[in-house]
Amino acid sequence: MIRSSASAAASAAGSIRGVTDGLTMTPTPAADGCDVSVESNRGRTAEEMTAILQSFSESLLNVAGMYVLIKYAGMQVMAVVLTTVVISTLTNVIFHPMYAAKCLGVRLTTFLPDVIKHIFLCGLLTGVFALLNLVIVPGSWVSFAGAVLLYGVAGGCILFMLIFNRQEKKKLFGFVFGKVGGKA
Repeated sequence: MIRSSASAAASAAGSIRGVTDGLTMTPTPAADGCDVSVESNRGRTAEEMTAILQSFSESLLNVAGMYVLIKYAGMQVMAVVLTTVVISTLTNVIFHPMYAAKCLGVRLTTFLPDVIKHIFLCGLLTGVFALLNLVIVPGSWVSFAGAVLLYGVAGGCILFMLIFNRQEKKKLFGFVFGKVGGKA
């Protein structure tokens, strides 16, 4: 729900720039818990404000985690990588699917099979790429680019074979080859 009282007050009172600039987010009680009331004179939507707030809080957690790991655990550069991986994983694997399920009004575990499938595929691709890395050792930038291309094609083929079901593969092939053949 978006209230435009700030912009209405600004236009009614004349030009009072600087006084009403800014955004105010106020959580409002809702049955599904997914409603945020936003007062804005800039036209921001509740979804935009939620995304901005989420991104800002992720960034703060990331910086705080890095500080703690660098200061007290002596991890230096690894702290940057580790905190980013942990926070991104928690956000994208746990919180986003649960929040989407809640907003859609379905069970919180609705997206769990897909999340587990993608975690499995990440592990599988890591293993495949580790094996390829034993065979292909790039010695130059050109061979590195070739290895990256090979890894991308191999990873794409593996994902294509494991993510899509038979009907989806058939539809995708029809779409791609229909466009290429000039039938679309």
